This record gives sequence, C-alpha cells and structure tokens, in this order.
Amino acid sequence: MIRKTLSLPYGAKASALLTIAIVGATMTLGTQIAHAQERTKGVPVSRSAGDSLQAYLKLYDRQSDSWAKVDFPNPDLSLGALVAVCAKAKRSGYLSVWSRTLDGQRPVRIYPNDLTPEERKVKGGKMEAGQELCLGDAQQGYGFQVEEPLAPAEVYLHWSPDLGGQFAPEDIPVIPDHGSTSSRSASAPYSATVLRYRVVAANEGDLTDE
Repeated sequence: MIRKTLSLPYGAKASALLTIAIVGATMTLGTQIAHAQERTKGVPVSRSAGDSLQAYLKLYDRQSDSWAKVDFPNPDLSLGALVAVCAKAKRSGYLSVWSRTLDGQRPVRIYPNDLTPEERKVKGGKMEAGQELCLGDAQQGYGFQVEEPLAPAEVYLHWSPDLGGQFAPEDIPVIPDHGSTSSRSASAPYSATVLRYRVVAANEGDLTDE
C-alpha cells in the first residue's frame, strides 16, 4: 500500500542518498499508523460520488529523474516505488486522501499528514477550482512510497465543498468493496474516487541506479 515517507532527495545524482533515505523513511510510519488506530467511528462512503473530482497516480523514474502518469485500470506498482497522488476538482473545496490494502485493514490517512500541520489541523487540504494538486512529488517536502504487502490496494480520495464534509479525528471512512451495489452515489454531498492497483515485487535494480 502507499504510505507517507520523509522528505526524499529526488534526482538521479542523489541516487545513493535516495536508497538510504528510503530505508530510513520506512522507520517513521508508526505515528501515522497510531493515528489510524485512534479512529473508532466508521463513516460509510461511496467508492465513486459526484463529478467534481478527477485523480491519478504518477510514478517516479530515478534514472531519468522524471514522473510518468500511471495507466489505469488496475496497474502493477513495484515495492519501493515512489508515487505522487494527483487530483483536480471542478469547484474549490477540501481534500483528504486515504490508503488501504484489501485484506480488511482499516484505511490510513496519508493526506493531510504530520508534515502538513496546517491542513491536518482543519481535516483537509484546500483545493482551488480547476487547479491540479499533486501530493508527494517532493514539492511539499514529503513523498509516498509503495510498501508491503504484495497484494491489491487502493487510494481513496474524498473531496468536499467545505470542511464539514471531511472526517473528524475519530472518523474513519468505511469504503465498500469493489463491485458493491453501494459503490456509486450521484447524490452524495461530496465527490470521491478510488485508485485501485496491485503491489508487486520490485525488479532488480529498481531501488538503485545501474
């Protein structure tokens, strides 16, 4: 699944430092997991709602020092890969992003996070109408990394026109399974979308430059 990491030194020239940073960053996830464990109130949501939100993932290529849009549906993402979550809304509002595996584990909020204290304080990050927001591409001082288990996983994006439509500290979204009859809502007071992918073993050389 996709998790928040520490700030990473993107760029091909920093490949050796990047490998070290990735190892260190995976040691910092305890706080984020603890926050998820504090959430006790399930809030049912739809997998797809409204028409305001568009989203996709970008994958970072270390050798070319560039980002490429991930092709959907159901792409494979290699263990250890660095990704960004990009979203755009037709109207101004607020966004939260959640990551989960499909083995019954509760979703973990990856945005807002510990490294976005102002957004975290108000439960969601501000989005301006028509402007693309890419989270985790190092511009915000943090990144997202693909981690175990090797299994299908999802990113859930939740847009609301105001902060009242975001989740309180005790709330956690209850996301229907893929194909559920309750997976789509045209009348919900929010917009939502799910990016589904599969985590696969990293190919040799994925984490370091040749």
